[in-house]
Parts: sequence; C-alpha cells; structure tokens
Amino acid sequence: MLGLPEEGMSYSVSKHNVDIGILCDWIEASVLFDDNELSKSDVIDILVENEVYASQGFASEVVDIAWAVLRQRLIFPGADLQFKITGHRITRVNDWETFPAYAFCLILSCLSYLYPQSARALGYDFTGQGSLFERLAFASLSKSFPNWTVKRVGWAPDNPLKLKEAVGSILSDLNEVANGDIHLHVTEYANELGLDILAFCSFSDNHASFPVIMMQCASGKNWEEKRHTPDFTVWRKIVNFNSQPLKAFAIPYAFTNADEFRAKATKVDGLFMDRYRLIIPTAGRALQNLDNELRDDLLAWITPRVRALPRADV
Repeated sequence: MLGLPEEGMSYSVSKHNVDIGILCDWIEASVLFDDNELSKSDVIDILVENEVYASQGFASEVVDIAWAVLRQRLIFPGADLQFKITGHRITRVNDWETFPAYAFCLILSCLSYLYPQSARALGYDFTGQGSLFERLAFASLSKSFPNWTVKRVGWAPDNPLKLKEAVGSILSDLNEVANGDIHLHVTEYANELGLDILAFCSFSDNHASFPVIMMQCASGKNWEEKRHTPDFTVWRKIVNFNSQPLKAFAIPYAFTNADEFRAKATKVDGLFMDRYRLIIPTAGRALQNLDNELRDDLLAWITPRVRALPRADV
C-alpha cells in the first residue's frame, strides 16, 4: 500500500488523533493506485507498526469509522471502476486509467494533503493542474446542465484570454450592460477576478434575467481562502446584473460526512461541487466519456505522479 501520510497521523493512545479525511483518502488512494485489494487488518497493522496507534484494538475503532465513510464514497465510482467493499475488505477490479477524472482528483488530494513534502520532488505544477482542473470542471458542469451554454472564461495557458478581452463576450452572452465602474476593475492586468467558468440558460429573445452560474475552480490546498470568489461585490461593479447570478465553487477534494460538507459550503453561498459531485455529475452516471484530448492530457499528468507516490515497506 502507499506510504503513511506525512500529515494527519498523530500518535493515539486513548484519544483518536488521526484526521479521518486523510485516513480515508490514504486507504482510497492505496486501493486505486497501488493495491488491488486492502483489508482492515492491513490498515490496522500499518498504523500500529508505524506507531500511530498504541494498540490494534484502538486502531480498529478508527478504521471502522473510515470504512463506513468509504462505503458511501465508493458507491458511484465503484460502478465504473468496480470497487467491491465488504465489512472487512476493499477490492478494485479495473485500473485507475479507466477513470482518469476520478484518478486526477484523488492524486491532487495525495499531493496536497497526504504527501505535500514528497510532492516537492516532482516540482510544483500549479498552473498545469489548475488548467486541467478547469477543463475537468467544464466537462462536469456541461454534463450536469446539458441544455445550458457553458464557457471557460478564466485565463489559463490553454485559454490565454485576459478579462478585458472576455468581458465583452460575457456582457453579450448574458444580455447585460456594463456598470459605470467597469474601468476600475477590468484592467489590462486582470485575468479573471475569480471567474473561471460561466454557464447560462438563455431564451430566444434579447432579454436578460435568466439562470446564470459563475464558477471558481480551486485545485490547490488553499481552496478555503477562495470560497468567497467570484466576489459579486466586485462583479456587480463590472456588470449591471438585471437578476442575481448563482455563485459556484469546485474543488477536487472530499469530505467525511454531510455536516462537514455543509459547513465548508456555507462560505460559498451557492453551488458547491466536491470530488464526487464532479465525477458523478448526473445521478448514477460517472464522468468517463471525456474528449480524447482531455483524457490524454490527464493521463500524461497523472502517470508520473502515481509512480512517484511513496510506498509502504511491507
């Protein structure tokens, strides 16, 4: 299995000092990227051998909690990767390459939370991963809203469009008019002001006042600091919205329960898409039919990073 995470694994004697989210991602990533199967006893042994837990009995308690989370997480990806989870074992039938959207999100969690120190050896590639994540979010949102127009408007190496160039198209698409303060915010240096993807469902007239989604995509560990973006306080100075758009925020990470998801979503104040909403954009249907270019680019980015993940000495 993969090596012990570098963070979130503090010594536990009579109180659990392990981050459940990191524990779950570690087990999930180990099954996806390294082992065909993994048992509870395998995980317990590693935790005790690495002195994360003083006893197997106490370690089994936290592993039971993780197993319950994974049962819920792996329901939908399991349909396409063929995960099988029982009371004591998780088994994967297909390789991770069969579901690159899922693998990409999980490898980002490995790099950000499980192995941030080891990730340095690969060289950080925030620009590359950000661009790929935007493309993945674009594909997911297009599946979630098949009758909507979905556009990437944020600057990226593969989409080098400054905001000053994009704002005219945004106004035209939304049948809106510019605000008088637009020149204060849309300068030659502005890239996107937190707006990466624009989605809307217009009518066959020239009127505004139809559903609009404005999404920020955050693939890095600092995503919590960006939840207020796109900042509508600023965007209302650019566009004189006739009706309020819906803010949206996408991340490649996952949560352990509904309360944690709800708490983190509060500051988004809009549509919040985590790992599993992204890879399962419509009920029970995984995001697998990617265009060939995106699929190839994801596989090329993921493959060397999977090979470089630390492995446990077992």
